[in-house]
Amino acid sequence: MTVTLTPIGWTGDTIGTWTDGTDIVANTFPNPVFSSKGIEVLADVIINTKNGNHSMTGYGGNGEIVQGFGGSIEGGTGIDNAGTIKFGNGSDTLSGNGGNGGIAYVAGFGGIGINNIGTITLGKGSNSLIGKGGNGGNGRSRPGGVGVNNTGTIIFENDANTFIGTGGKGGDGSSVGGYGVVNIGAITFGKEDNTFTGTGGTGGTSLNGASGGRGIDNAGTITFGNGDNTFTGISGNPGNGKSPGSSNTGVYNTGTIIFGNGNNVFTGNGDPTGTDLFFGSFGAGVYNAKEVIFGSNEDILTGIGNNGIYNNGLISLGKGDDIVKTVNFKGEIGLFNGSGKIDLGADDDRLYGFGSGQFDGGKGEDRLFLGTGTYNLSGSANPGSFYTISNGEINMLVKSFTSIGSQSFSKLIGTTFTI
Repeated sequence: MTVTLTPIGWTGDTIGTWTDGTDIVANTFPNPVFSSKGIEVLADVIINTKNGNHSMTGYGGNGEIVQGFGGSIEGGTGIDNAGTIKFGNGSDTLSGNGGNGGIAYVAGFGGIGINNIGTITLGKGSNSLIGKGGNGGNGRSRPGGVGVNNTGTIIFENDANTFIGTGGKGGDGSSVGGYGVVNIGAITFGKEDNTFTGTGGTGGTSLNGASGGRGIDNAGTITFGNGDNTFTGISGNPGNGKSPGSSNTGVYNTGTIIFGNGNNVFTGNGDPTGTDLFFGSFGAGVYNAKEVIFGSNEDILTGIGNNGIYNNGLISLGKGDDIVKTVNFKGEIGLFNGSGKIDLGADDDRLYGFGSGQFDGGKGEDRLFLGTGTYNLSGSANPGSFYTISNGEINMLVKSFTSIGSQSFSKLIGTTFTI
């Protein structure tokens, strides 16, 4: 059954009243009602849990098993919020588990772990928000559910917080794994060291295995305050089949991601199996079409996949000894792709990888490390002060670097060299 939150407590499968102590809210597991929601907050309802260590866990109902068509086949949502949930100070946990899709001729979608179209605020304390999508149903299959789907606002106040979204497995019969985190709204973290992880679900099994789900898909805004934050997106594994499926993209960004000052670590892994299974643009570690902005201090940006970092927007790293690197499925220096710009900012930075785009080392002793191969460095810069490094097929525009590998940049101008 569904538990409905109210301003004074909760009703439905279980009943209780908000206190300043330890409140535990959960519906029955397994949820006995097909396709039902676990915990629900209706529109225009405002929930204030007071101070204390609160725990809310919602389990969506599974879809029915149907012979043919019809029935309640979709997996239910674990936690569905259309109102306002405000946690007071304390270490709080909000956890939603989507139900599995039903089995039918046209099967059911996996349920969403946490679906937020309203506002969720977690007060001071070490808080956790965890969503796990349900598995897609088998048959004429359906995708796995999204771990955390946000079109509203999620706010974490100061202290170290944890945000985890995990997509459900795609249904057998060629369906994609669920996305770990989908954000079209706004997610904001306060100061301190926060951890944000999105992991795509495994693709379904079929003759031609389905692709895994994206780790993090951001079309909105994700903002971190000052602190040493960790941001990780991992593609789901390819589905099994006579011909194996494809991995997906670790972090797919068409919105804005902003980090405050601190030693931030941003990783996108589009090849979690290390087998180089991808098609087209699938398998990129990080895809950016808008902007990723880092503050000061020593940041590390890593993209793992067939295109480690596929950038059609702006990636800007502020002051500090920053590292940007691409890694291929062999664990070697990988590839960049796209037409965007990576600006390393001031201080002594390192860039690992070769590929298209614009790369500005900024002020400082900045070093460029290319993968194994033979390259030509143009004899002069273009009007934007960028030199061209070419391997005969791909042109990479670079400026303000002091060295390429162990060799002086200035001494390589106008030459062909081998690494």
